Amino acid sequence: MVGNNDTAMRAGNAHAHVVTAPQERTCRIHLRQLAFVEPAGLVTIAAVAERARSQGRFVDFQGPDPDSGASRYMHRMGMENIMGELGVPSDLTPARRWDTGDNLLELRRFRADGFEWDKLADDLFGKLRTHVGTDFAVALYQSIAEIGANVPEHSRASHGYIAMQYYPEQHSVQFAVADAGIGIRASLELHHQVPSDIRALSMAATMGVSGTGEKGRGRGIAGVIARSSKAGQVTLWSGTAHGTTRSGAAPGANLQVRRCQSVLEGTVVAVSIKTEN
Repeated sequence: MVGNNDTAMRAGNAHAHVVTAPQERTCRIHLRQLAFVEPAGLVTIAAVAERARSQGRFVDFQGPDPDSGASRYMHRMGMENIMGELGVPSDLTPARRWDTGDNLLELRRFRADGFEWDKLADDLFGKLRTHVGTDFAVALYQSIAEIGANVPEHSRASHGYIAMQYYPEQHSVQFAVADAGIGIRASLELHHQVPSDIRALSMAATMGVSGTGEKGRGRGIAGVIARSSKAGQVTLWSGTAHGTTRSGAAPGANLQVRRCQSVLEGTVVAVSIKTEN
């Protein structure tokens, strides 16, 4: 089930809105009280729904109050289309589409094994460059590209999800990537001893640690954390572990990980960055 009494679904609390019960035949995504949702929430909802459908379970999706801005925003960001692709009935309020320039990247379902992800990564790079500057966007690009490429290689999922939003009042931009795969711990256990989900997140944040065991890999999540440490915050969620970096802390030692009650069968990576404008 997805949904609680908190009216905002943010990168730092998306795990509080998701309670999964794989043994039940119905996955309930109930968002009636939701008044605000960030890209991290969008990709999380999509990944949870895809995981349930891949298990042959029915998804009971109830969007935010039909009169709320959150319902129209989720429709505008493409959640209606994603649910349709998954065969999930949706009750989101239709929203007028308009050209937002580089202010958002709608929720997209992508195959990460070729041109589709490359094009999305290029689109995201162009939008980030507008808000954080060319040098920072270039620095992030390699890590972003590896995170997307990790979806089929590490997660064993056929698809991933991405979304981005620029918040002018907060002078920040957030993008998030999620998949409904095996999760960080199971991926790392192919070549490492990983005693817990919490340890798995800490290892994923370490440069050079990879589920492939190959030298020179393991720069995706760790690279984003290193490059965003001074100007932003990174949030990770996989299995029963949830981690958040502290803005301004030294890379490699700034991920605070804790156990959460909700279980995510997959991985969410969300990045919030302070902008130049």
